[in-house]
Amino acid sequence: MWRAARCATSPRGLAERGWPRLGRALAVFFAFCCVGGSLGGGNMFQANPSYQQLLQVTGGHASPLAHHAWLFGSGLALLVGLVIIGGIRSIAAVTARLVPVMAVLYLGAGAVVLAAHADRLPWAVGQILMGAWSAEGVAGGALGALITRGAARQRWPKGVAGDARGR
Repeated sequence: MWRAARCATSPRGLAERGWPRLGRALAVFFAFCCVGGSLGGGNMFQANPSYQQLLQVTGGHASPLAHHAWLFGSGLALLVGLVIIGGIRSIAAVTARLVPVMAVLYLGAGAVVLAAHADRLPWAVGQILMGAWSAEGVAGGALGALITRGAARQRWPKGVAGDARGR
């Protein structure tokens, strides 16, 4: 019968080798690193550009929000915390209201940009078509198709971050 190999550096693997304390210490260290990464990685990447954009819209360095990034971050954390603490129903309710508003804003902003540059649209469409049928465009498309086909044959995940099952 097939049996999965136990990782030598996992807490159980190290315990089997006579180093149970090292395994526990490494597990705790890994947990702290994960918490640290989650606090600084994704959340700060989203909150800081949001603050910078709000700061620019409200007057830049002369804005009343200047030098009060902590206030913006605290308010954002409070709102997110209230939604998350409310559970899955709260997340679903907020998402059900927020996503349609975001879609309308996104499409509306795109329409405003297109209307503002309506005189350049024929030129832009021409550039897209010329680039798509140029030698570089065809080669790039062929390379992309080869990579996609190879990834499908290897059963690689379609996105950068797959789930635990590798999908």
